[in-house]
Amino acid sequence: MKRLPFLTPAQRRALLILEWVLLIGIIIVAIKTPSNSPSMGRSFSSTKSTQDSVSLPIEGEVWRGSESLPQEAPLETFPFDPNTADSTTLLRLGLAPWQVRSIYRYRAKHGR
Repeated sequence: MKRLPFLTPAQRRALLILEWVLLIGIIIVAIKTPSNSPSMGRSFSSTKSTQDSVSLPIEGEVWRGSESLPQEAPLETFPFDPNTADSTTLLRLGLAPWQVRSIYRYRAKHGR
């Protein structure tokens, strides 16, 4: 700490306290975070019945206990240029329609 001559003694003390608080916080998080090792018991992804019992409804959907969540569509990769992409390409990327409109307005004002 003496290598920091541009700090006042009070600032050095505050920096030392901050370092200790961060170190203790990291240690606490490391201790409380559950590990995914097999010795800790079954993981949630090991059985289908466990997955169904903890699944939650997606916003806007009505949850029915026996139904599982809908499967996501497979990801599609394709080359694109973000500077010249048209609206269909931007929608395929997963942008919302309002985001596409904002991009078009931005381009119309020449990036201002």
